[in-house]
Amino acid sequence: AFVSAYGAEAGNVALRMLATGGIFLGGGIAPKNLAAFRRDGLFMTAFLDNPTRPVDPSCAARTTLKFTTG
Repeated sequence: AFVSAYGAEAGNVALRMLATGGIFLGGGIAPKNLAAFRRDGLFMTAFLDNPTRPVDPSCAARTTLKFTTG
């Protein structure tokens, strides 16, 4: 349930920000649950399924695997 809600909200943010190039997911949740964040997982299903205006399937959601970036 949490991963679906996370995906739906990430899709809302992508639509609000007109993120045509995609979004990056940082933090500790995504790397610890990679199976749910795969293309056919719960996250992407909810990310792309917006009842008002669907997210373009070419909009990528990428997960950062390093905890330290820069």
